[in-house]
Amino acid sequence: MARELRQQGLFVSVFQWWPATIKLLPELFKPEERRHAGAEETSMNLALHSHLVNLDKAVDEEPRKHVIQVEGLTLPLDTVDETSSGVFGKQSTASVKKGKLVFETVVSELVKHVNELKKAKIGDLTVKSKV
Repeated sequence: MARELRQQGLFVSVFQWWPATIKLLPELFKPEERRHAGAEETSMNLALHSHLVNLDKAVDEEPRKHVIQVEGLTLPLDTVDETSSGVFGKQSTASVKKGKLVFETVVSELVKHVNELKKAKIGDLTVKSKV
């Protein structure tokens, strides 16, 4: 969508916090804690909306591999095809403290990104002619 909008003269920047934290906070979570509904996402929710999170219901679930899943193949699967709980990996190690650190780190990184965009020349952001 951002590329299509750029073609129409509107520049949109997409910031995804979860891949950013792998580089910004590499030691904070293990790989199995970084997947969908895992400890990383749950920690963020604890920090931002703790009244909506009940850690007594936290689960750790290794997702199932689909019978025809192979490397390089993307299947149009739903979460329920791979996990009964919706958790992909380890959720039980989530904490408010970790969530606050993630939030502060990614907001700081997002501010840097916005400041870089503000300094950018419009020509660097607009569509280039095709070769």
